[in-house]
This record gives sequence, C-alpha cells and structure tokens, in this order.
Amino acid sequence: MTTRLPRTAIQPWSAALGVGLILTAAYFVLPDGLAQSVGYNVIGLLTVGAVLAGVRLNRPADRLTWWLFAAGSLCSIGADVVVTVYTSLDVELPTPSLADGLYLAAYPFLFCAVLRLGHRAAGLVSRERWTDAAIVSLGALALTWRLLMGSYAHDSTLNTAGKLTLLLYPTMDIGVLFIVVSSLLFAGVRGAAPKLIGLAMAIMLAGDFIYDLLAQHDAYTAGSLIDSTWLINYVLIGVAALHHIGPRRFRDADAASRREPYRHRHRRAGTGGVLPGPGLSGHRSDELAVRQHAQAGSATHRPHRVAAVGFGRT
Repeated sequence: MTTRLPRTAIQPWSAALGVGLILTAAYFVLPDGLAQSVGYNVIGLLTVGAVLAGVRLNRPADRLTWWLFAAGSLCSIGADVVVTVYTSLDVELPTPSLADGLYLAAYPFLFCAVLRLGHRAAGLVSRERWTDAAIVSLGALALTWRLLMGSYAHDSTLNTAGKLTLLLYPTMDIGVLFIVVSSLLFAGVRGAAPKLIGLAMAIMLAGDFIYDLLAQHDAYTAGSLIDSTWLINYVLIGVAALHHIGPRRFRDADAASRREPYRHRHRRAGTGGVLPGPGLSGHRSDELAVRQHAQAGSATHRPHRVAAVGFGRT
C-alpha cells in the first residue's frame, strides 16, 4: 500500500515572488533603450495589479493602506513614463519637470501607508521609538548633507526651483527612513507583510542614495545594476500585499482554537461551553447552556478564512 503525499498548492505570494525575480533578471538582458524602459514600467504595473489582487483575495480590515501603496507606485510609474517619452524623443528633461512632481508625489502615499501598516501591526508609536528613529534619521541627514545636499545647495548651475527639487528627494527619503524605523524596525512587528514592506523600503532608500551619488558625478546609466533595487522594491511590495492575512479577529480566534486542548473543545461542542457546577442550579445551568449553545451555533456560520496572500518605486 502506497501513501500519497498531500499536494501543496502554490500560494499567490510565492508565485508573485518567483515571477517578480525572474522579470527583474530578464530586465537586464533586454536591449538598451525603449525596450528596457517598457519592461521596467511593466514590472511596476504588475506590482500595482498584485496589490489590488491581494486586497481582493485577502479582504484585509484596512484596505486603505494597500490602496495607498498602489497609488504611490502609480505616481512613480507615471514619472517613469514621462522620462521614457523625453528620452525616446531625445529631449533633455528640465529640472523641475512633470516627472519630478510625480516622483515626489509618491512619497506622501508611502508615508501614510507605512504609518498605517505599522500602527496596525505594533500599535501607536511610543516616545522611545520616536526618539530612536530621530537619532537614526539625524545621522542619515548629516551624512546626506555632506555627500549630496550641500553640493545641491551650492550648485551655481541650478536655479532656485531646481535646487529645491533636488533637495526634496533626499529629504523625503529621510522622512521615509524615520517612519520605517519608528513604525516597523523598532516596533517589534510580527507578520510577513510588515517585514516585507520594511525590507522593500530599506532597499528603495539604499538605491536612491547610491543613485544620487552616481548622478552627482554623471556616473549613472539606465539599465545599470542599481535599477535592481527599485525593481526588487516593487516586487516585495506586491508580495507583501498578497501575503497579507485577513482580519485579526479571525486569526486570533483560530489561534485560540488551536491552542485549546482537544478535550475542552469537545466538551464545549457538546454542552455549549457550560458545565453544571455547585454554584449553578440545574434550571439556571440548563437555561444558560441552551443560550450559549445557540450563540456558538450561530458563530459557526460566520466567515472564517485565513488566506496566505499584499508592490515598488523607481
């Protein structure tokens, strides 16, 4: 007699992770120019699709958080499309431009989304976490000013609007760093989705910083390895949305049921959760048992689903 092993279904988040990494690798073998730009934007759009699919599949209690991630990604994708159009027409992109406006517009969506995600995963931010995050952010600000922002502020080739635009990018990144550190890193969050988002934001910030350094010395070229940081950021946000677990009340009830000894579950199923004892008269006990049994019976018809399922930036 042979034993048949149960088949393990491929979870949406694992499929998204595999496909995303394959597409990221494929991006670097595409021909330079328009083909790579289109491939880059396709990965971004697939990320938005993954977020929307995660919301539909998991039906999280806080859908707005994931819609904010999707909106931020759409802003970045729109900016990439503008850059692609200018590049394909061989027209120099001004500073500031529409692309800058769209890139910078993505940050408020990220701020709100990470704050909401951290609040639901770890509660309100304590004073100690604010302090720790401020220390980390001030250190990053000092380093960024010395390596990047100081040269932007004193660049005589830029007008005032151009200087402010370039200064806003590292400032926004430091804002993201502060929120990620305070809401996710020092909060001891649990669950795959917040950790994936934290990792995605960290990779994005590293990519932004390296890009700014390269661009300052005219050393960046489209299609270089640094692009992988933003593509992986896209992929991880999509995976996080698909991995997100549904409403917490269902998860807590399921966890409590698994922790409870079998004999207690069996006894409750047969008596409605009430056992006659010396402190209850027979009539009182029977009445309470019938009422709680009816409540338990109605609860079994409530939706109880734990779905393993939750995106990027350029």
